[in-house]
Amino acid sequence: GCVVAPPSLHVSGQAYNWKCSYSTAPLAEVPDRLAAALNGDPPTLTEAILFGHWAEDSRHKLTLGAAGFLAKAGVGLETTSQIIRNVCAESGDDETPDRLRAVEDTYGKLERGEAVSGLDILDEQLPDDALAILKKAWRKTSVHEVHVPIVGQRFTLSEIMSSTPEPIEWLLSEFVPRLPIVAFAGAPGVGKSWLVEAMGLAIAGGQPFLGQYQTRQAKVILLDAENPKIIVMERIRRLAAGMGLPEDIPFVVRTNVHIDLTQKPGQDGLRSLIEEERPEVVVLDTLSSFHSANENDGQEMTGVMRTLRQFADEFEATFLLLHHLRKASRFNTGNGVDAYKGAVNIAAQTDVAFNMKELPGGVAQIEVVKQRVPALKEKIGVMILDTEKGVEVVQVEGPINRDDLRRQFIEDLMRSRPNEGMSRAEILKAARASNLGNVDPCLKSMKQDGILETTKEGRTVIYRLAPDGLGHADYADAA
Repeated sequence: GCVVAPPSLHVSGQAYNWKCSYSTAPLAEVPDRLAAALNGDPPTLTEAILFGHWAEDSRHKLTLGAAGFLAKAGVGLETTSQIIRNVCAESGDDETPDRLRAVEDTYGKLERGEAVSGLDILDEQLPDDALAILKKAWRKTSVHEVHVPIVGQRFTLSEIMSSTPEPIEWLLSEFVPRLPIVAFAGAPGVGKSWLVEAMGLAIAGGQPFLGQYQTRQAKVILLDAENPKIIVMERIRRLAAGMGLPEDIPFVVRTNVHIDLTQKPGQDGLRSLIEEERPEVVVLDTLSSFHSANENDGQEMTGVMRTLRQFADEFEATFLLLHHLRKASRFNTGNGVDAYKGAVNIAAQTDVAFNMKELPGGVAQIEVVKQRVPALKEKIGVMILDTEKGVEVVQVEGPINRDDLRRQFIEDLMRSRPNEGMSRAEILKAARASNLGNVDPCLKSMKQDGILETTKEGRTVIYRLAPDGLGHADYADAA
């Protein structure tokens, strides 16, 4: 239909006039349906959009698409059924029962954890502007975007006991399960970006990581909000060359990313990006660069982490987060999830969390500190090597021997003060701060081996590297 008002002209050439004065005439009530649509009422807008495209050859697909989209958006079965029922009534669809069964089947699949299509079907059936209006309308239903049923999936004990346990799918064995959030935390300079980028490249290339941890090939996108483009590009180039990867693997990098997950524009931006790229793994470097929340505020950080989890559920993706550890000495960054910088809620909201600790000799120790599924079986050491063909991340063979680490630590200390040396008390204090325990036996054995020499300054014994001991030992290889 159309609306005609003065001073429009009739086809006869005569002008339309007001039958009564519009300034004194009583205003008619706006129909409820029109008012709801004007106010952006999501169900009413959805009905209007579907009705406009409810053709015989598209209405079944529109039903499936709308049911899948609304189910994932947390809309209840009854609300969705009523929307479809109304559209069928207005359009004269004589197959309403079939449409409603399709809605129920879609919700049933989602509750059983089966794959359900939604936006992809609507994208095929609706114009871009109509789809944009539909998505925008339902995004207003919550401050933190809710795209999964808020009451969760319901199972009876009988259903649980009769079900077959589903095996955990690993994108990277012992490191990255196909779960929403995996985190790696370490002090600045420990090599966590190199490590996680190498993991992402291994997954995208479908090749073993560190030569032994198997991968399942999947598309990976790296979102870097911390490092300059030139640094990121060169790092990826050298890693890919060192790993011998072909150039056509599904690995995408975005630098200079500006996304704030605490703000709706940032959430919309991340959603658009994921919809465009459709990755299975999303790397965020670093987490702190993707929000404006107070990291020491547990409630605020729970909101950030839940937002990421909801994105992971909506797009069936795994977020791989890089994070910082609390400030400490170079070699001691604390223990367990307590070492994570900020509120404990950050690590608590992960599915698997790792710590990276720098050890003497250029070794980074990796250990799992939280796991909802059995992850890395034991601590491992890795080194980042710059070779002729590129950069390689390699695993240090054998167990990490603490006496070897203590000896390497002492040698590093001596090299930092080659002339003045250090007293026993200074060495013991530095070792305790680095969580290396008692190093007295190592001091004695290193002196016996001719690596250290001692002199007395008054009553204080001073340790220095012996001239013949410089470079005498290479404990990094043993570590």
